[in-house]
Amino acid sequence: IANGSTIAGKLDLAEIANTTAVVQLSGNVQKTDLTASVSALATTSGTDRTSATTSGDLYVSFQPDVAGSYSFLVSAEAGSQTLNTQSYAAGDANTTFTVSTAVAPTTVTLATVTGATVTGSTNTVGRLMKATLTAGSALGTNQTIALSTNNTSATIAPITAANIVAGTPQSGIAYAATATLDSSHFVNGVAYFKLRDTTATATTTVVTATGSGLLSSAVTSTVSSTTTLLAASSGAVTINNGVSAVRPGSGHVGCAANATATCSDTAATTATSHTYGISATTASATASVNRMLVTDTSGALTGIKGLTYETTASTAAGTSTTGLGTVSFTGTLAAGDSFTAQIQGGANADLTVTGATATVTGTTGSATAEPASTIYATHGSSVVATVLVKDQFGAAVANSALTASVTGRNATTASVALATDATGRASFTLADAGTAATVLTQSVIVFDTALTANTSVTVNYGVDRVAKVALSTPT
Repeated sequence: IANGSTIAGKLDLAEIANTTAVVQLSGNVQKTDLTASVSALATTSGTDRTSATTSGDLYVSFQPDVAGSYSFLVSAEAGSQTLNTQSYAAGDANTTFTVSTAVAPTTVTLATVTGATVTGSTNTVGRLMKATLTAGSALGTNQTIALSTNNTSATIAPITAANIVAGTPQSGIAYAATATLDSSHFVNGVAYFKLRDTTATATTTVVTATGSGLLSSAVTSTVSSTTTLLAASSGAVTINNGVSAVRPGSGHVGCAANATATCSDTAATTATSHTYGISATTASATASVNRMLVTDTSGALTGIKGLTYETTASTAAGTSTTGLGTVSFTGTLAAGDSFTAQIQGGANADLTVTGATATVTGTTGSATAEPASTIYATHGSSVVATVLVKDQFGAAVANSALTASVTGRNATTASVALATDATGRASFTLADAGTAATVLTQSVIVFDTALTANTSVTVNYGVDRVAKVALSTPT
């Protein structure tokens, strides 16, 4: 707080979705009016946060009294703490961040975030769009931005910043012919809103943003959005892994079955895009344009958790009454994150994609003998058995620990520790110590990985089966 300032600096903490949080401000005095303070402590109790709770979200709100940058340290410690007894100590869980005061915006830029929507009354959710202020700027008191369109069938619904942070972007959303954005709609200089157009024909809507209130009307921007004519399939829509896709592969486990009404796929945390094939039944060999409703459950596609938006899913004209197409999504899913999409036709197709960390354990992943699981060898010879280890997404896993042992002929008393190379392979060489070709003629090399089931290579010994080799000159 600046010396001699007549504006009070304010600091507050509030835990999201926790009705039992208690906030203590400086001097261990309970306050609720954001009066001046340089430290704050939030403690929780009751049913919202218990001993089994491992994480929680916390708002940090403050009002700066002078322009500049403010650095924050937020730390956590268990126990019954008060401001008089609690302070940061080395080893406490913590994070730091810096907030800089902003200036008034001189520009605003409108842009589309998601793809075009279909025409007609089925367009009930709309297309996601955004307004971006000049870098480092923010709306001040009574500074607003008015949104309007040139289309009487189009409506706009802004999303508040509080609902974005809380992961409830649909809460309280209301569509109207015009809308006004203020500071409550912006997060880091960006505000989001939906545009919905129910016109029955393909229409281009121009959205205009204009400074209002105490913000200059010279701050303005426009963006166009064109709907796509709805030509929904008359019959079922099905979803598949794609005509040329290899699954598991390309960071995806894949749909359990192709051409089904439901696909639940798992994507690697390294996958940045997700593409699937669709098939739609139409009345004739014509293309179809279907409505697709997407729910960005974890915010991986749009950056907004829980957001729903509409776009299109199209198929080309087919050879009879079946058209093929693809749908694609861009975003990286962390482990446990997900999104869903419903492609709507005569019968809908539903897609769910969930992120997972690549692993080889239990029944997840694979270990395959190469080049075959059965080898024939002459007695007294040496053979090399190889195993290829892949994760659940079909990618080779390097440095995966495993052991090799032998049963039957040439049985070992101890296993040999191995690790896969950069190609996901590990090899074991077995030298035959048997003295007879017809006694105890089989060795089994067992590769023991982190998978529940081991991988075996069977070696069958005998006399040389090759009686003659003939050479010929190609003509």
